[in-house]
Amino acid sequence: MMPINDNLEAMAKQLYDYWFVQFDFPNEEGKPYKSSGGAMVYNERLKREIPIGWEVENLIDFAEIKNGATPSTADEANYGGDIVWITPKDLSDQQSKFVYQGERNITKQGFDSCSTSMLPTNSVLMSSRAPIGLVSIAKHEVCTNQGFKSFIPKSISDSIYLYYYLKHHIKQIEQLGTGTTFKEVSRDDLCKFPILTIGAKNIYVQWIELQNGIADKQLALTKEIAALTKQRDELLPLLMNGQASINYHLTDNLVFECNHHHYRLYSCYLNLLFSFVSPTRWIYRTQPDACGSRAIEWFSQLAQSCCPPLPTYRISCDAGSDDLFGNEFAIRFAPCLQHPAKLG
Repeated sequence: MMPINDNLEAMAKQLYDYWFVQFDFPNEEGKPYKSSGGAMVYNERLKREIPIGWEVENLIDFAEIKNGATPSTADEANYGGDIVWITPKDLSDQQSKFVYQGERNITKQGFDSCSTSMLPTNSVLMSSRAPIGLVSIAKHEVCTNQGFKSFIPKSISDSIYLYYYLKHHIKQIEQLGTGTTFKEVSRDDLCKFPILTIGAKNIYVQWIELQNGIADKQLALTKEIAALTKQRDELLPLLMNGQASINYHLTDNLVFECNHHHYRLYSCYLNLLFSFVSPTRWIYRTQPDACGSRAIEWFSQLAQSCCPPLPTYRISCDAGSDDLFGNEFAIRFAPCLQHPAKLG
């Protein structure tokens, strides 16, 4: 699923770059505007040409800019509620275009005790220190700690444009940072930061519709990945201590390969167990057969015996010759394996 989301994001970014950086959005004839000789004018603030009729305004005129804050950690009653509270670490850990939950929620008491602000869905969050420049779109009402400057667009449909505009100009924003211990971007500096507003409204509406279609797919995949990751993390301890067993039919017809020398056998095994909910680049489909459950059972026993690390582990339930990759060692399971495989 991650490669799918990555591909969708590459498409969305390319659409922004092509239309609003290169200015080759479709003109009235459906041809690239700038490349087809569309009229341009030099803008002094942006230090570049922009299409005639487009304008540049201050960021504060485009969006409200909110600060965040942290409730006192000395009072446990400030934490553990149902108010989503985001820190830069959450964005760093999640590495997602969207954010709708953090590591730690706060209570109504915690919210009222500090100067953080409640941000509506589709607000744009940007970390303003340690580090500067993590950007995400809120997909739930959230508040943040003091490590953010957050934006509520005057028209909430502008959030996707603002997200890509900030991402594209993050180097210039970083240069606004000041401070000795660590650099921080001030709200005053962001208020005066220039933003390009789109003059071709029909083109802008078309672009927003295209971006929202991509974003909806990305958000659905992001939530599905999060749910499967949570399920995996809850099941792993149960599987490892024998409190849960595997539905072996789910693991038939798989090839698993782990080529990372630092992996222990059990970690490869765990990746295999959850291949049916979290596919990775090490997993490939083979022809159907009936040996999968026996192979997985053998591998389970081997993993639980805490064997030392080996360069390569490979499971295959299709018929064929053994695999050998030079100095890398391979384990292969033939159909309907009746005895333990040899390890060299």
